[in-house]
Amino acid sequence: MPAEKKSITNFCLNGNMEKLLTKKLVKELRALPGEARGMNLKNDADFILGKKGEQGLRQMEAEMKKVDYPLDYSQIKAYEFYPIGMRAASLLAARQVFDWNNEDIKEMCGFATYITLIGRIGLKFFHSIDDIALHASQLWKEYFSQGELSIPDYDLEKKYAVIRVKGFDGHPIFCPCMAGYFEKLGKITTKTKKVKVKETKCQYKGDDCDEFLIKWE
Repeated sequence: MPAEKKSITNFCLNGNMEKLLTKKLVKELRALPGEARGMNLKNDADFILGKKGEQGLRQMEAEMKKVDYPLDYSQIKAYEFYPIGMRAASLLAARQVFDWNNEDIKEMCGFATYITLIGRIGLKFFHSIDDIALHASQLWKEYFSQGELSIPDYDLEKKYAVIRVKGFDGHPIFCPCMAGYFEKLGKITTKTKKVKVKETKCQYKGDDCDEFLIKWE
């Protein structure tokens, strides 16, 4: 693995607090393929407003402007698609401005899961892991133009599920973000708060996909 990519991977997975959101990185993020629904960005804004207030959101926008990726969260439209690099930059800006770690990113993305998946496209109609497994690919495509989500293995009696994401070429900041999505999703569908998520495969470590093992009690 190239040294530069390994460094970025360690930043994401091991909680290194280096400030990596730079103009150089933004150029790379702008070149990333794929798009994400604006509701992801809107939920970043809602989470930050709840945690840091209006001043915190203005700090975020100032940070994005400083690295030549200006973003006015109030102008984002929930159902339009925006560059995936913009979402990565938003997450990185939050981590940088507020000195957040992976757990904070997980919490923010978990908040987005609750709002978007239940309130906006009707996850309330999906009552179990069986339902999610059946509609996983369709569900992913509601939010991202790139990549494919599947649940290749799960056992309700043994209380575990494996979630796999292939073809999603983003940035390592999405690793804790996806873990946050899937942890909240596990809590919703299993109706328990005792859910643990472990990343078992990572494309930034040379694997062919990102894979997460979810266990619950």
